[in-house]
Amino acid sequence: MDEYFNLLMDSVETPGDVNFRIEWKEGRGRCLVATTTIQPGQIIFREKCVVKGPLHNTSPVCLNCLSKVSGEYKCSDCYLPLCKPECKGDHQTFECNLFQLAKNKIDISDFTPACPLYQCITPLRCLLTRDNWPEKYIKIKGQEAHREKAEVGEHWSICQTNIDYLIKSWKLDFSRNEINHVIGCLEVNSFEINLVKGGRGRGVFPLLALLSHSCVSNVKYVYEDTEDGGWMTCAATVLIREGEELLDHYISNLESTIRRRQFLRHTLLI
Repeated sequence: MDEYFNLLMDSVETPGDVNFRIEWKEGRGRCLVATTTIQPGQIIFREKCVVKGPLHNTSPVCLNCLSKVSGEYKCSDCYLPLCKPECKGDHQTFECNLFQLAKNKIDISDFTPACPLYQCITPLRCLLTRDNWPEKYIKIKGQEAHREKAEVGEHWSICQTNIDYLIKSWKLDFSRNEINHVIGCLEVNSFEINLVKGGRGRGVFPLLALLSHSCVSNVKYVYEDTEDGGWMTCAATVLIREGEELLDHYISNLESTIRRRQFLRHTLLI
């Protein structure tokens, strides 16, 4: 556990000494625990995004900034839509080369409904880190996928179909277990993020994902969209004493108890 913690800290910044650690608790699994008193409003850590991409269900978006697109501009290499020709960024870094290999270029003409292509982009980006950015892949691989629960979800079967299609089309060397683990991690551990240009997506933050749920949380987190990939800042909302767990709430406290329970069951988090 210490080795994984040290690996995660490679992409984490703290304003002073690290004031938390990973612990294992029966019935909760891995969690973050304060090692000293943390004051209300105090920044605990900032974590750099490991991978980000489109939401599971989304209409066509720019594959860099994730803002809505109209089809006016397309990538000059693979012809997928962009918000403007020069906005390639993450798209060029990850999947553009693969889509260039397609015998039949993908032509998106309807920009209103949810597009199945985008359901596989974020899982594919996670898989591509294995051979290109192994330190990122180890962080993703170290996350809990809770596959025994996630495999019953609708997103699971849809993602499997789309990823299988891409892997068979481009003959990518990923095992069934690797595919399933990545899909499971995104199902239960990814965070929704809002980008500067108005785009919405999901990001992988392995340290932040260790926060357990409580309807009475003691931390909050805010995403900052930056040119170097984006950061999530986690800060205390109340006094946290040494030995207390750092707690997030996965759904707004303004929702009813019944609604919160339904949401947590549906999202496989309890």
